[in-house]
Amino acid sequence: MEETKNSALQQNMKYILILIGVVALILSYFMGYSKYQTNISDINDEISALETRYNDLKSKESKREEYEKMKKEAEEKYETVLSKFDAGLSAERIIMDYHNIANQIGFSFTSLSLSEPNLFWAFGTENKDGMINSGDTIPNGMIASVRSYSIQVTGTYGNIKDFIKQIMSDKAKRRVPISMSFAFDPTLHTVSCNLNVMEYAVSSEDRTESVADIPIYNQGIDNIFFTGMGSAANTPQ
Repeated sequence: MEETKNSALQQNMKYILILIGVVALILSYFMGYSKYQTNISDINDEISALETRYNDLKSKESKREEYEKMKKEAEEKYETVLSKFDAGLSAERIIMDYHNIANQIGFSFTSLSLSEPNLFWAFGTENKDGMINSGDTIPNGMIASVRSYSIQVTGTYGNIKDFIKQIMSDKAKRRVPISMSFAFDPTLHTVSCNLNVMEYAVSSEDRTESVADIPIYNQGIDNIFFTGMGSAANTPQ
């Protein structure tokens, strides 16, 4: 009887082990299948994202010529606007500009007083407004600056009118008259004009300020100790 019980117990243990093996096999299958399903889901998400990107690029490619045309037009407008600003505000260049205008029109200017240039705007910086405040570190790149000055000129009414028209019509300079006053001399029949101007410039590494063509006057004599009149040595050099 005891042997029969042991035989039945061993038989049951055999079935139990087989059942445990089957359950383990089923669990491992489902675990692997779940992981496989997760990988498939991730791949499908990636495919969906790539399809969206592909459709976006395909749409842009179909409008490539239109975009290139828009880019070219924007660059031309940019160059047109930038060409209206000189690349610097040196005192020499400003003085010679007005000296040449005066010679061209045929009148004289009494005085020209300039303030120091002021840097006030940085293009392409992290600051949204680009404003340069006192104490800020000046960044590299394209910088806008302004310089104010006052001019006193004397001439005929026509001279003064031509003078104002000239400084306003120069397409390579951005000058803004802030105020002006006039006085008429009835004796000499001349007009005096006091003009306050602000001039703007945009500087960068690839831009060069217009040249200040300063005339050179040779002066002096070969021998400073010779004072004979009419001698070639006394001729200005």
